[in-house]
Amino acid sequence: MLRLPTLDTLELSVLAFPRRPYHRLVKDDRLVRDARPSPVSDVRASQRVLEDALAAWEPSPLVPRADLPDHAREGWRRLYEMNGWPWNASEAVDLRTRWRGRVCDNSPRLSPTRIDMPLVLLDAWLQVQDEAGSVLPRWVRENWPEIRTMARDLRATACRDASCAWCTTNLSPDHWLREVFGFDAYREEPALPDGTSLQRDLVARGLREQSTFGILPTGGGKSLCFQVPAEARFRLLGQLTIVISPLQSLMKDQVDSLKDRIPHGRAIYSGLPSLLRPHVLEEVRTGACGLLYLSPEQLRNRGIVKLLKSREIGAVVFDEAHCLSQWGHDFRTDYPYVLQAIRRITQTGPMPPVFLFTATTQPDATREIIEYAQQFSGHDVELVDGGSARVNLTYEVRQVAPPDRVETVVELLREHLQDGSAVVFCSSRNRTEEIADQLTAMGFPRSTTTPDSTSTSAASARTTSSAATSAS
Repeated sequence: MLRLPTLDTLELSVLAFPRRPYHRLVKDDRLVRDARPSPVSDVRASQRVLEDALAAWEPSPLVPRADLPDHAREGWRRLYEMNGWPWNASEAVDLRTRWRGRVCDNSPRLSPTRIDMPLVLLDAWLQVQDEAGSVLPRWVRENWPEIRTMARDLRATACRDASCAWCTTNLSPDHWLREVFGFDAYREEPALPDGTSLQRDLVARGLREQSTFGILPTGGGKSLCFQVPAEARFRLLGQLTIVISPLQSLMKDQVDSLKDRIPHGRAIYSGLPSLLRPHVLEEVRTGACGLLYLSPEQLRNRGIVKLLKSREIGAVVFDEAHCLSQWGHDFRTDYPYVLQAIRRITQTGPMPPVFLFTATTQPDATREIIEYAQQFSGHDVELVDGGSARVNLTYEVRQVAPPDRVETVVELLREHLQDGSAVVFCSSRNRTEEIADQLTAMGFPRSTTTPDSTSTSAASARTTSSAATSAS
């Protein structure tokens, strides 16, 4: 028996089921924990896996030409012959024609010196890349780490040919903006010194995997700067983008708002409903999720760490990156631990690029954040500072005695509030409820908002103007 040719059904399952390449033996006889091992039953289970794979597989013309060990090559040859499939080991395969419309036509990878098993597996994966959600299993990436580089070179590395249809479309920030959000152009302000939209520049950096610290004013469209590249990574390479966010309400709001544009965005945090959590974890594991919001504490959870090891992480994004600075440690102590955890998750593989975004930070905090990111990621992190100024906001400070503050707020609302909304910030949850009740009684309908992890709360009068005041 040892002299018989071998066939690895792990490899066959990836070729036969590239959309969901997960190989698992269903051992019905082992459902009871103390059941005795049954080698015969295991063999029958393996036979069922083989039969399912053969029924689903469309034989690859690359396998007969692959440079494989003699025993493996003989096993594949017998499989082809037993099923009546042609074994044309000498006939050439034109990869440029076979992969046209799926890769850059100018990639040197289209002219390999040899065909090996990583190339065969990559070919199967490319055949289904018009459908988002197919990922290469962890064992494939670990056994053949070069397959990640091959995929990136073919699908996510721009050539210098201005007429290349693939690169001018699939690697263009403008294409992905239209594809994801339906917009024709990025915001003109803030802009770089040469007039280029800062939003567009940050998206382009994301597509180039160029680690960056971006500072944009509040309302400047920071989230778009990492959401657009995340969608591109997912569709081009099946990669997962992890966004570290400090507030549960913010994560949930972003995922809900993206359900029509990035339907595979998900969030995992302590407040996630217990009935929903297993479904989200399964979506992450199988590749149905491409954008994952995480609270930093989740990276101390062994189950989450194991889950993330099953995926190729394309980028790590810090939303509200000021939480990494010295004062931010007191706010969320797990923030500085994040990149160390990501390093352990990726193990010997490449560390993903790091992107950091915030609306405002002091120069010393900026330096601290960049030093941290560079130290633990191993990447150079470039600062792109769009400033924190908001030309559509004015600031005024009034000294008001505590007994007169509510009356002053009412006067400001009546003076400035027309058909918009205003936010009244308070120092505590109880004070928020108290002020909200008083404003409601005075004719200002309200909603009450209390952030997850901060001591400051907000009572919102129902409108949409850019007015804000404090009643603390």
